[in-house]
Amino acid sequence: MTFIKRTKSICPEDLRILDAELWETDGQVIMRKSCPDHGSFEDIYWSDYEEYVRAEKFRDHGTGLHQPRESKLGCPLDCGLCQNHQTHTILLIMELTNRCNLRCPVCFARAGEQDHNSDLSIEQIRSILEYTQENNYPLRVRGVGNSGGEPTLRDDLPEIIEMERELGFDYIVVMTNGVRLAEDLDYFKKLRDLQA
Repeated sequence: MTFIKRTKSICPEDLRILDAELWETDGQVIMRKSCPDHGSFEDIYWSDYEEYVRAEKFRDHGTGLHQPRESKLGCPLDCGLCQNHQTHTILLIMELTNRCNLRCPVCFARAGEQDHNSDLSIEQIRSILEYTQENNYPLRVRGVGNSGGEPTLRDDLPEIIEMERELGFDYIVVMTNGVRLAEDLDYFKKLRDLQA
């Protein structure tokens, strides 16, 4: 067991900001933290220590943000990207919908499980995209990942991709299970022609 570094985390019970430590243990990176009200927690932070070390070589703290948001409750509870963030957004991942056409037991998004399925409106999507570009000025965010749920359940996904291109995103990914693309050739061709 080897100490790696100190960091911040949150209590999984009440979301209180906590001091935390990263440790290498049995080839994994483990995060340890303790809440005065809810006790100690230990989680796998990275399942492969060697991969963690390799990935850390690419860490670049940058110069911070041109227009950071003010955090009233403390990062990460309400900030989006506040003055504590040292790098700009590289890839915006946007959850367009929480609807899904599958019910995978290991889904990290728990898509389709909610009592209420909802989509972001076109106005909300435009606002998120514009805010992302403005907040990262003078740098431009080039990448956007359209996620969900299952983003291809949106019939307006081609229009969303066109909007993303119009707003300066040139690396556009659709994070899909592929079911609709396999079943709807015309829809597949629309996305292919948009190079998404």
